[in-house]
Amino acid sequence: MNQTEFPTNIRIHVTTPISCKSSEAKPRTELQFLEISLGSKMKITSPDTRNSMLAIVLVCILCVCTDACPEKPTGEVTFVNAQNLSYTLTDNEFADMTNFEFQTTYLGYKSQGRRLPDNQKHSYKVGNYAAPSSIDWRKKGAVTSIKNQDSCGAVEGINQIKTGKLVSLSPQELVDCSLGIDNHGCRGGLMEKAYEFMMLNGGMSLEEDYPYKGRQGICNPIIARKIAASITGYVRIPERNETAMKAAVACQPIAVAIEASASEFQLYSDGVFTGSCGKKLNHGVVVVGYGEDKGVGYWIVKNSWGIGWGNKGYMKLHRGSSDRSGVCGIAMEGSYPVKDF
Repeated sequence: MNQTEFPTNIRIHVTTPISCKSSEAKPRTELQFLEISLGSKMKITSPDTRNSMLAIVLVCILCVCTDACPEKPTGEVTFVNAQNLSYTLTDNEFADMTNFEFQTTYLGYKSQGRRLPDNQKHSYKVGNYAAPSSIDWRKKGAVTSIKNQDSCGAVEGINQIKTGKLVSLSPQELVDCSLGIDNHGCRGGLMEKAYEFMMLNGGMSLEEDYPYKGRQGICNPIIARKIAASITGYVRIPERNETAMKAAVACQPIAVAIEASASEFQLYSDGVFTGSCGKKLNHGVVVVGYGEDKGVGYWIVKNSWGIGWGNKGYMKLHRGSSDRSGVCGIAMEGSYPVKDF
């Protein structure tokens, strides 16, 4: 399908005044066009993307007739912060988006449940040692800077631990080149499929050689063969077991999936997040440590929405939930790469 680029603002010209038939309608005959703010340029690369954009357009037309606009979530900031919880919200760069727009734009992880592994060569083993009470792999030089998309963070971590070299790998290579192993590029892929691609390809290239573009592109096999880091396998952490997660994170950063749909997640600023969120996994992140704050356990989560979200791109997510799936389902689909050489 040919890509169609939308400008930052879409203008739908209305040649005649909008007339609404509902008894509750509030016609605005002076309005000559609707302007829908998308926040950034977008590429239409699939029917799913096109349909999502059309849905936004139709919702905004409905707003004109009924004032039934989806509320932007900024009203939550004052309400939540006034409760003196363990976390705070803020009017960040995502505050001007409806929650629907936010989910459509930033969430896309394709959870398929835990099927039999295709290329898993290592089984999970708990080490015969007590995990430390806290660890932060950022302080150990095993974490790269916040990226716009980060399926590579756990690989960068184990590569640094094994070789002493911290390299920033190319998420764009995964977007462009891993479709052949049933991954989904910009439409949301599986982290374990990313590991399988790295194993089949022999590794991954540097981000500076294969820079991020924010859209699906054609795989460049020449650059993809400029290997900067490699793995020999990956391990699935036992499901719904935060003790096993802690033991794994004590050894290296790990990849997990969470549900990030909640508007409180959208507006998160700082502190240990204990807010309401579900377990319909739709976003991949990297856990780079854990600790406690005033007796409340947390995971250090590295996100991929830039430094304008959370605490410079990071979140403290509650650890030790009574729900074995973990807050936002964080304990449901954890994994980490293995490098034997």
